[in-house]
Order: sequence, then structure tokens, then C-alpha cells
Amino acid sequence: MINFKPKIPAMLGALAVLTAGAAHAELLEYTFKAPDGTQRSLTPNANYANPTGNISFALSAGIDRKVKISVIRSDGTVVSTATSHLLGATDRITVGGKSYYGAELQLPAPSEGVYKLRAEILASDGSSVQTDEYPLQVDTTAPSLANVTVKGEWNRALSDGTLLRGPNRFSGIDVSASDAGSSVSSIQAYAVDSKGKRSPVVSVNYANGQGQLLNWSTVFPNGEDLYTLHFEALDKAGNKGSIAYPIAWDSVGAKSGENPEPVAVYDPKNPQASTFKVNGQALSGFAPYQNGMTIYSDTYRVLYRIPKTNSYPSSPYGAQSGNWCDYKNCIEGNIIAEDGTYDYRQTQADVFQQHGTKTKSFYYLRLGYELSW
Repeated sequence: MINFKPKIPAMLGALAVLTAGAAHAELLEYTFKAPDGTQRSLTPNANYANPTGNISFALSAGIDRKVKISVIRSDGTVVSTATSHLLGATDRITVGGKSYYGAELQLPAPSEGVYKLRAEILASDGSSVQTDEYPLQVDTTAPSLANVTVKGEWNRALSDGTLLRGPNRFSGIDVSASDAGSSVSSIQAYAVDSKGKRSPVVSVNYANGQGQLLNWSTVFPNGEDLYTLHFEALDKAGNKGSIAYPIAWDSVGAKSGENPEPVAVYDPKNPQASTFKVNGQALSGFAPYQNGMTIYSDTYRVLYRIPKTNSYPSSPYGAQSGNWCDYKNCIEGNIIAEDGTYDYRQTQADVFQQHGTKTKSFYYLRLGYELSW
């Protein structure tokens, strides 16, 4: 009787040798330093890249094989190429926490343009066993941003010319962006306040070369402050362009105890005309305001008292006449008197411009009618 003893360990060993020598190659990743100095790692199908210096390619293959990487122009000419030695059992590389038989090869980063990456496995005699190609567009130029435009009504400026805005009648902040290479993929924005604190980053709506920021409450979290607004545009290759824009922001509307208050009415025919005083000096033709008072004259103006802490330009974020009304012969809200605490403005306009809100001052003034508040 003949006993057959299967040599399972020997068979498994032979299978292991065959597996190790099989051509299971791939370009696992490539790494490089970007123009801003950051180290980047991309997958083979990333399509867009912004490499500087050298690019390191991680390629896997079996034992007794070579790996080769080439950069090829769109017309088929080879820009650069590199080939490994014959891989052995000790030629291991680690990518993404996994170990592979393979090698890392380096090539100089090509100039901006459209290319193909060709990854090959070669037999020991140099013949090609497997070839894979991947698209690559090299773009190392950052997007360009320009033309920051604050949209809406009632813009005004600080003494140094910095634009002052607020949420009332605010229609967004636009910025134009362009990128001749890989094209703009996204725009984001943030702001830095007067104390150097940075706001959270928000996404900016982007289409057809134009970005629009609408989320003012996140970017300008403080009620009244001077900010530097930053827009950043990212292209598909990973380049980042930026632009900074100074802006003062006022989202505080009505302030308790600091809003315009009617104190007198210019009504020369009123029995109490010229009895209203500021700093002991009577204002000609002005009668003290009373709720529900009767107006005797065809020509009238209302005098408002506003604390200097909330009166523009005494306070850069203060209330100012909106220079708009529903009536004829409007007065623009000029300051005609002041004391140490208040500014006194005469106006027929029914709107005071407070960027956080619109304050209605009065509704109806006519001869023989009551003044409503």
C-alpha cells in the first residue's frame, strides 16, 4: 500500500512566490511641495496639481519587476522619465498606512500645461508588462480677485474714507475672480476685527466669475466695529488667491435711550414759537414739541435731539438723516445746535439712517392737524 502525503506547505509556498511575482502594479499616489510651501499628496486621478521642485511617485509592483513613471505631453513627447531597479523582497513602500512591494521615483515638476502620467511595470528584461495612464494638468498660478463691491443703499464713510455699511438695505458684497489655468473651484470669506480676532470662514456664492457674500452675521459678528474683510479663491489645482478690503460694519439698530427724539417744531405761528432753547439760547421759530400738538404754520420743520454717542459724525456709527422723505421741500437733517450731550437736527424727512434698522420719526404734519409720534 502506497501512502500519498500532500505537500501543502510546499504548494502554498510556490503559490506565494507566483503571487509575489505577478504584475499587480499601480500608481498609488504622488507627493510634492505646493507654491505656498505646503506638502501635498494626490491620488492618480486627481487631474489637477500645482507642484514645484520634484514630484515623488509611489508605484507598486511584484517582486522581480521594475516600475517606471513618465511625464508625457499631449503630443506624445516624453518630458521626463524614471525607472526603478529590479524589485526584491525588501523593496517595500508604505502608502496610506498600507505596505506594498514597490518603489518611489522622482521627476522634476513640469511647467504649467496639460500632460499624461504613464505608469509602467517592466519585466526583468525591460519589456513592458502593464501600462496605465492618468491625466494631469499642472497649474501653479493662483486665482486673481478684484473689484470688491458693497451693494445696497445708504452707504457712508468714516473720516478716513473707509466704507461704513450695515444690514439695512444690504444686498451683498461682490468680488470678481478669474483663473486662466484650472479655473476657480470655490471662494470663501472671513473678517478680522479691530482687535485682531478672526471670524469663522464662510462659503461665498460663486458663478460666472463672480462671488457674492450674503452671510454678514457670521463674518461681521460684532455690532459696531472696523474689519478687514478677506476673500480667498481656490482653483482646482489647489492654488489660493486672496484680496483684503477694509470695511466698517454697524449692525446695531435702535439703541435704548440714544435714538432721535423730537423736542421742537419750527412753527412760527405757534403761540410758543421761539421759546425752545438750547444752551440757554432760544431757537427762532421753534416751539417745544408735545405729543399731539397742533401745527399752525404751512412751513414746518421738526427738531430732533440725538445723543452724541449715537449721532453721526460725533459717533462714526451714529444715526444720520436718511436724506429721503415722502414730502415736498425736505430738509436734510442738518445739525443747527448742539450742547455737551446732544446734537440737534432739523428735518422734515421721516427716516433716520441707522444701519441696523430704519427709525420712523413722524408720519403726518399739516396745518391744523396733529403731530403724530
